Amino acid sequence: MTHGSHDLRLTTDIGPFAQTLLDLEATTAEAYDRFVFRGDPQLADEVRRVTFARGVADFSPPTARLLFDGDHGEPVGMLALVPDTLFIERRRAAALAVGRVLHQHRATAVRERMAEAGAISLKAEPGDLVLARIAIAKQAEGRGYGRWLIERAADEARALGCARLVLDVAADNPRAFSLYSRSGFVELARRTVSSPSSPEVELTYCHLACPL
Repeated sequence: MTHGSHDLRLTTDIGPFAQTLLDLEATTAEAYDRFVFRGDPQLADEVRRVTFARGVADFSPPTARLLFDGDHGEPVGMLALVPDTLFIERRRAAALAVGRVLHQHRATAVRERMAEAGAISLKAEPGDLVLARIAIAKQAEGRGYGRWLIERAADEARALGCARLVLDVAADNPRAFSLYSRSGFVELARRTVSSPSSPEVELTYCHLACPL
């Protein structure tokens, strides 16, 4: 690691960095956005903003935290950890909020693809802590922040008495997959969906777990 761990600060106090958090989250959702929104980044961003503002997104505080290195400057990363029951509740609430947005845009096809993506997403089990999001700012990559965040996530899971730390990751993200494998995660399942209208565009999620 090239950072000093004692200088790292993980906080739920988003303060003036809400947009930074949203931008970081967007980097984790590129495969999902390609499949669901098909070249409509404005709609993807609107859905992201609405669910975040209503507190129903996986990456809404207080489950989302920003990582700072030192006392000043921009965040270098973000982490979102969601207990099993809250994960289920938020997914349901987010579906309702997103449904209203898509209805306003008459985006029926987007709604259908969103349901298809949801069908292959991770399903949390009792005793799981879901590592719902982890992202590192591009200028801060390669400094060990990702591994540090995973270690903090595992620490929190143990403190909560959770049996596993679980997540899903797009199969076309080998860098993230490699990080999780080195951190003790094992693959549980791999799920793929393609849209009937565009079978050449597909989404594959790998479901991973780290026993504690």
